[in-house]
Amino acid sequence: WVDVGTNAVAAYERTYNEETLLALHNLTGKPVEVEIAHEGMDVLTEENIAGGRLTLAPFQYHWLLYRSPK
Repeated sequence: WVDVGTNAVAAYERTYNEETLLALHNLTGKPVEVEIAHEGMDVLTEENIAGGRLTLAPFQYHWLLYRSPK
């Protein structure tokens, strides 16, 4: 599990070789702001998501893929 600053979002990482997938799931019916450490690409939408503060809409999720730091 990954700490993103709120318990309203389930956040976890999976790493394989040099790539990490960060899964973010807003479990509430309200917008929630989270803090993420890395920029990544959402593998479901191919949208680039900047690191830093990110607001998730109600029940929104992102699966962010990024290169693992060495």
